[in-house]
Amino acid sequence: MSNYIYNMIVCSKVDFYRLFRYTSYNKGEPIPNISFNKLFDIHSLDDDYDKIGTPISYGWGYNYISRSDDKCILKFLTRNYYPIEAIIKAIELSNDIEWYVVEENQIYVSKFYWNNNVKEAVLYIEKDYSDWYDKYIEFEDALFEENEADCGVWYFLKSRKNKWAEWNSNDNFSRYRDNCAYNVKYPFSKDT
Repeated sequence: MSNYIYNMIVCSKVDFYRLFRYTSYNKGEPIPNISFNKLFDIHSLDDDYDKIGTPISYGWGYNYISRSDDKCILKFLTRNYYPIEAIIKAIELSNDIEWYVVEENQIYVSKFYWNNNVKEAVLYIEKDYSDWYDKYIEFEDALFEENEADCGVWYFLKSRKNKWAEWNSNDNFSRYRDNCAYNVKYPFSKDT
């Protein structure tokens, strides 16, 4: 079974260019792209898997939104796994980054952030998101047609009062290493 993982990073524009913006070249012409390369000082997109555990799924593109508050939102997909090494490294390099992740079955959302070290909070969304999706299916379809890296979950989160639960990790998030995201189960009561 193969699932896609939707990622959304909220960071400063400076951090976007410093940590995620990548320029490749085709016949001498620059091609803007994103990668985890700068996080780990690697020089080939082929090294993503070996050094980071999972690469960005470039076939689905990415979405970059620049906001008026000097922040930006970067959306992209990975396949099967949370890019946990990249998440940890990015937040350690810039404590202002918030990195959201949701597996395509949309059971729960993870939010990684800095609070004296990298933390994860989770939000169970399965039923509420399913209800929201049924109401906004045309919106969701339009999102996918416009940019396949976007996800309705990010818009759903704006419309609800979030009750995030901190999911502690004493082992640097080993639950996401070598474990497909759909195998990582929401750890709390579904009422949390």
